[in-house]
Formats: sequence, structure tokens, C-alpha cells
Amino acid sequence: MAKLKFITPFLNKLDHCLSIGQAPSQGLVYALDRDIVIKLPFQYIIPDDLDDDVIFYINHGVRRFVAKERELAVYDAAANRRHPNIARRLKVDSSDCLFLERLQPLEQTWGNADETIRHRWVRELLDGISWLEELGFTQGDIAVRNLAVDSSNHLKLFDFGSATTNTIMIMQRT
Repeated sequence: MAKLKFITPFLNKLDHCLSIGQAPSQGLVYALDRDIVIKLPFQYIIPDDLDDDVIFYINHGVRRFVAKERELAVYDAAANRRHPNIARRLKVDSSDCLFLERLQPLEQTWGNADETIRHRWVRELLDGISWLEELGFTQGDIAVRNLAVDSSNHLKLFDFGSATTNTIMIMQRT
């Protein structure tokens, strides 16, 4: 399969992409400065030669729109009841992208933390998950890649594109 190219809502390419992995899943994250990142939706450019891999990525691209709406729903619900272990969304007059506080990936900080700090991070993770459930959401993709540490060395959850409401989860179980 040829390497797919993608487009974003911006004409100019942003520098310093922070997205992890060989292909982004639900958005591209770029550092705007040392305190703020922007998460952008993107779509693959459809090539002339369609094969099964290309069709997979095109279908995955459609799911990105649903993921963006899920993520916005979580941040909108959390706007009036901020929690210290949920990444902070900066409110702007745009629904095309998310502006978030810049965090240090947990993968990069774990090795330098002592056992006491790591235990606190686990408690903060559980507290954040519990709080999301009180709001009526399940995170949907708890993974190390979706955990980070802020400048005060506190754990934060982010990337809510796979989040579901608890009522949906209950309906799926029955």
C-alpha cells in the first residue's frame, strides 16, 4: 500500500506534531507552544488506486468524525465541573479542533518517578475515571498513550474519542 497523505482544516502545515504512532487514529496533535496543544481532525486523501488497506483507512476516517463528537461531549459536560485529573480544554469559538493544556506523556515520565509518585498517579487515575462515570461517561480507551502528567506532576486523562455514555454501555450489556 502506498503511504496515504492526509489533509487538515488548515492550509499551512503546523510544526511539531506530537501524535504517537505510525498513523494517527482520532486526530493530529500539534504543540502550539510550551503550554498549549491543538488537536485537529484530519481526513486521508483518496488515491486513484483503491485497495483493501486504503478502504480500511477511509472507513477509519469516517469514524473520526464520530470520535470528535464524543470527545467534545465529554469536554462540554466537564466544562462546568472541572476535575484536576482530566486534561483541561481551553474554550475557544471553534468546534473544528480542540485546544488543550500541554502535558508530558506518562510513558516519558514513569521511569523517573519514585514509587510514592507512581502510587499517587494510580489513585489520580482512579479518581478521574470515577468522576467521568459520575458525569455519565466511560472513557473507552484507557491506555498509557492516553495518560499524561501536568507541570505540577499530577496525572491527567485525555483523548475521549472512544468515550461512551453509561446509558449506552448498560444497553449494550443487556
